[in-house]
Amino acid sequence: MSSTRLVHRPDRLPALARALAVLLVIMLHGRPVTAQWKLVLDERFDEPGSRLDGWTTFGNVQPSGDDPEGGSALILSAQEAGGYSGLFQEAGGTFVAGDRITATARYRPGPGPADPGAVVQLKLEFHDSGGQLLLADSADGGLQDPERSWQAISVSSEVPHSTATVRVVLILVQPEGRTGSSVFVDDVTAIRQSAPPDLLEDRGRFETSDGGAMGWTAFNNAFIDSRLKRGGLGGLKTWGPFTEPYSGSGVQRRVELPRVVPGEQITAEVFAMTPPGDSVEQGGNFAVLKIECLDRDARVIAHKESRPLDPSRDPIEPGRWYRSSVSMELPEKTASARVILVFVQPLSEGGAIVFDDVTLVRSSRADVNLLDNGDFETPSSGITGWTTTGSVSHSSDIRRSGAASMMLKPSRREPGSNTVARAEVIRPRPGRLELECWILDRSSARRDGERPRLLISTDILDEDGKSLGTSDRQVLLGEQETEGPWNRVNIPLDVPGPVGSIRITMELVDAGGTRTTVHVDDMVLEGAGQERAGAPIHLPLVNPGFEGGVPDAATWDVADGAWSHNGELQYYAPDAATIDDGTLVITTRKRPVGDRQYSSAHLSTKGRHEQAYGRWEIRARLPVSQGMWPAIWLLPVDGSWPPEIDIIELVGKEPDTVHHSFHWGPLRDGLKPWDLGQTSTTSTGPMNFSGRFHDFTVEWTPGAIRWYVDRTLTHEHRENIPTEPMYLIINNAVGGFWPGPPGENTRWPETMEIDRVRIWEWTRD
Repeated sequence: MSSTRLVHRPDRLPALARALAVLLVIMLHGRPVTAQWKLVLDERFDEPGSRLDGWTTFGNVQPSGDDPEGGSALILSAQEAGGYSGLFQEAGGTFVAGDRITATARYRPGPGPADPGAVVQLKLEFHDSGGQLLLADSADGGLQDPERSWQAISVSSEVPHSTATVRVVLILVQPEGRTGSSVFVDDVTAIRQSAPPDLLEDRGRFETSDGGAMGWTAFNNAFIDSRLKRGGLGGLKTWGPFTEPYSGSGVQRRVELPRVVPGEQITAEVFAMTPPGDSVEQGGNFAVLKIECLDRDARVIAHKESRPLDPSRDPIEPGRWYRSSVSMELPEKTASARVILVFVQPLSEGGAIVFDDVTLVRSSRADVNLLDNGDFETPSSGITGWTTTGSVSHSSDIRRSGAASMMLKPSRREPGSNTVARAEVIRPRPGRLELECWILDRSSARRDGERPRLLISTDILDEDGKSLGTSDRQVLLGEQETEGPWNRVNIPLDVPGPVGSIRITMELVDAGGTRTTVHVDDMVLEGAGQERAGAPIHLPLVNPGFEGGVPDAATWDVADGAWSHNGELQYYAPDAATIDDGTLVITTRKRPVGDRQYSSAHLSTKGRHEQAYGRWEIRARLPVSQGMWPAIWLLPVDGSWPPEIDIIELVGKEPDTVHHSFHWGPLRDGLKPWDLGQTSTTSTGPMNFSGRFHDFTVEWTPGAIRWYVDRTLTHEHRENIPTEPMYLIINNAVGGFWPGPPGENTRWPETMEIDRVRIWEWTRD
């Protein structure tokens, strides 16, 4: 919120009548009327808004300054038992069916004792263009931490078809009849990751209404149930048969894989659930996801499987969907692959398992994670694919993405010994690789300053197990008591030629007498310097850290979208416009948003403040790096073009010059106004436009348009003056036909700063 002073404007004469009146005065007096101005808007950006700007709240939510690094939101329990408190916001950016969206947030218990069973819930809601809810996925964070430390929570879900908006929601969920809990929340983020094409062609969503699994071969008891579904029309329900020991029910589907090349990988993923009232929670039945590679004669040459649900290995909750995946490298002679979903019944026990949203994707070497279970998604009593000593386990409460992270703690059984997790990649191909992982530190240093450490190392071994070279990183833990965000660690390594394996080791070295816990997630070993198909794409959120500082929505329309009328390269993101210490700041970054690799901001007074004739004065400091294109300009309210009044434009290749222009029309044969001599333009410079603020002004009256820089007249035009209302635009574009693309010397991030905006109406003397 910012300071905006508005003055009441009486009804004005129609534009044509005003123009005729001015012409009459000129004819009678032989000279134009002296312009008179009435101030109608004075935007100083000097009043702080609410820390909850950009968010819609319900129940009992208050802004809080509890976080020493900035703001946070305090969600209190609803006033009435059974009620909810929370807040939500629609994420910016674009959404593609099949892509995966991950939202994260930080939270910690609020003041006072938390009710047993109270949780903070982070939810993703997917809605169609009519507002209908298509799918909702959520993750819960417990509030019983006696140390009340900051923790991370994350939820991930695949974008369903017909999605128009994605809502990020934070809710305080109370047990029945309780009203005493509270929670602080902060640092909400959302990203989108693109997915390779689904080889099952969406047949794994079971979108049929006749009970049959179209495109699948079913055996025993397997049919589509519209009541049991994760999204869409239905899910695949499997059970029994009860008369045969160690039997099963399920479906299978085979797909062709033409032109398999060495290094390619195939990955199957499924969501599984056991329904309440008909669950396998207490029995021995379990679910299997299996992929088989077949040669040209349909003979199985390789296979691999996972268990999405197995109560003998991990406890399961009826009604909850569990995500599971299995990956394998394609053998050289692979001609096709088969996906199999099975309800396995060792004994004649009851219960059912439902499968939904099955996908099968094929990845090139650049997209392949050579590590098996580097996201620690596969639930088991240990960590699948890893050999461990000491205290190593899954953590479903704290993870960067997906369902779980790896948690390492000092061993209680063997004090003084280190906790170790080790994985091995067999026969990697030669070339440059990179190991990447994300770490969340929940440790503290000793009073004498001694700190625990996490040692991450890679060791390249020959066929006999002899080391050919090692690379390592040491991460000092316990730097701060409160948990910060996830931190990225990467290790480059060169595989010189055919080798036996790469051994990856994580060793937790305890300092003794400290609270030592570290979480590791999203570990990837892949080709270095290659962008993965699933590289994260930012989804803008307004005021994600509850700091406030958001442009006043009553005055400014902040764009969310991408358009390229002149070859620009940016996505206009709502979070790129902020208020900082009395200044509107447009921050331009090199980051992927939507389908663009750069983000910036575009603000206008459209629908808020529009007028024919007047005076606009903007005090601004401009970005001048190569590829920047800041502009302050006016466009017609009715959407026509031309006319266009450019108060100023600057292109980074001419950093000391601003350009003033007026375009009129009409267009002919697809030619622009400047092609037809229908543009009036001039330049001002050389001046330092980035080092200090300047006042940029335009005066538009029925008789002339005049441009000023720092109150000095720089240009004037007296013909083809427009008469219809216009609105103000302030933006910074990236690239385009005029400025050209960013270069090696472009600064990132770049900023455009606006100190003050004033608008006057034109009135007759």
